[in-house]
Amino acid sequence: MNDRNNVILRLKVALKPNQALQKYKVEKALPGVILWNQPNGKDITDHNDEMGELFASHLAEISFFDPYATGADGVSRSHLSRTPDPKRRKLVEDNAINLVWNRFEELGYKIKNRQDDNCGWDLEAIRGTERLKLEVKGLSGADLNADLTVNEFEQLMLDENLPDYRVCVLLDALRPAEANLHIIAQEQRSGEWRDQHGHGVNFEPRTAARLTWRSKPITKN
Repeated sequence: MNDRNNVILRLKVALKPNQALQKYKVEKALPGVILWNQPNGKDITDHNDEMGELFASHLAEISFFDPYATGADGVSRSHLSRTPDPKRRKLVEDNAINLVWNRFEELGYKIKNRQDDNCGWDLEAIRGTERLKLEVKGLSGADLNADLTVNEFEQLMLDENLPDYRVCVLLDALRPAEANLHIIAQEQRSGEWRDQHGHGVNFEPRTAARLTWRSKPITKN
């Protein structure tokens, strides 16, 4: 964000001092720009996008949004926010949906939106008798690390859905021009999961549990 000649970065999660982006890193990445507490006469408006990318890279470098990450001192960072700012997350999701929608339209499919139907996938791509079920995942980073909900996984594994089910994962979703879309499906012969380029994907089923009272708790007087 640019305010007069100052760079102001606002993130809607709390940063501790040792997690902040250091001033020298900014000046190293942007030669000729010096950051001060007061305006320094340099117009840095043209560097807004670079600043945003630099800060996003910094957060990824320190695994800020990774609840399982540990710092250099070996201390767990599990206390950090597990999800980014809701507006940022919504932007990632919207970018992923839009890109997948456009990609399949370019391939001659008609798209039906199923996001509000709780059917286990987001979009349907229809071309002739072919009807693909597309579950869309958007990630802000460059590493493939996505989760399916219980409903999505159960629907995917049904015999009538599995051959036509596609998990479409968009990496770097905050930068659509550089985003990388992986369309993942199970090969019918080998049973292996691969993207459209033939890259193998680990598919690790997981289970979860919910705790509720089986009977009314006994209260002590």
